[in-house]
Amino acid sequence: MLGKGSLDIVKFLISSGADPNKANNRGITPLHLAAGQGRCEIAEYLLSKGANVDPISQEGEVPLHIAARRGMSRMVKLLLRHSAECNRLSDKLYTPLVESLFGYSLECLEEFMKVGANINTGSHVTPLSVAARKGLADCINCLLNNGANPNEPDEDGKLPVEIAASRGWWECVEILLPVTNPLEKFANLSTAQILEQEAAACQHEALTAVVDGDAAYWEEKYADALRCYNKAFRLGHVDPALYAKRGLCHLKNHDHSRFSEEANFYMDRITPDLSVPCSEEAAKKLVLEYGINWKKRRLGSGSNPTDETDQASREEHHP
Repeated sequence: MLGKGSLDIVKFLISSGADPNKANNRGITPLHLAAGQGRCEIAEYLLSKGANVDPISQEGEVPLHIAARRGMSRMVKLLLRHSAECNRLSDKLYTPLVESLFGYSLECLEEFMKVGANINTGSHVTPLSVAARKGLADCINCLLNNGANPNEPDEDGKLPVEIAASRGWWECVEILLPVTNPLEKFANLSTAQILEQEAAACQHEALTAVVDGDAAYWEEKYADALRCYNKAFRLGHVDPALYAKRGLCHLKNHDHSRFSEEANFYMDRITPDLSVPCSEEAAKKLVLEYGINWKKRRLGSGSNPTDETDQASREEHHP
């Protein structure tokens, strides 16, 4: 319904009988689209005509997740005014408040503070750990001032101060260190020394996670491999090959939607100049080619590395 249409077109379609809650095959409704594009007038109109404020997509996302992730504070305020659920978890275990940190938006975060959104989520994906990872000093101050727990670890067992230090966020460390329970490993260290120590430890842990993920992949333990690769990403490992490896894991698990998503991420990182045709099929082909070359490197020259990846390709085209 929405596409790139104007409010007048949306009004015409609704008056002609269009369903404001009609979703596409991914569970995306017109309100999801309006929220993602920051089109407040259209969102307001859809809601006035009976649109559900919290429709759930296949990814478990409601419009509030999308608006927050894109830093659209006016849209966040509008949806909250219409009683959108501020603590709903997506399939990735992100609340809308956490999404506002992925969107680098202090304004959105402050809107969630006004409605009493849960700061200590009960999930390992805590707002304070995300803010520490992103280096968002203002957001860290906001969270702490509203009761966030600086001693709650993330899913890797890392405290916010450790996360900030491993990423080199000096200001964030100096905010978090005084409110964190004393850590023996930081005793008598300067901020500079803490940053240096944690960066080295994090790099080693990330590389270990990649090695463990590779071992799990070749043992056909694809869920274990994904967990390792996801951990490496969280620890700041930036090798684009991780997108290809995660894509291959999703393909092996017959999750074709996530395979496509990872393939597009992989293409974006290795072809920033768009030297490769920008299409989903081209992205998938790149990942499959990576799989062939990866197996070739593993088995050595003179082997026949195509069997497994050719089978993956057949599964992709004939799910």
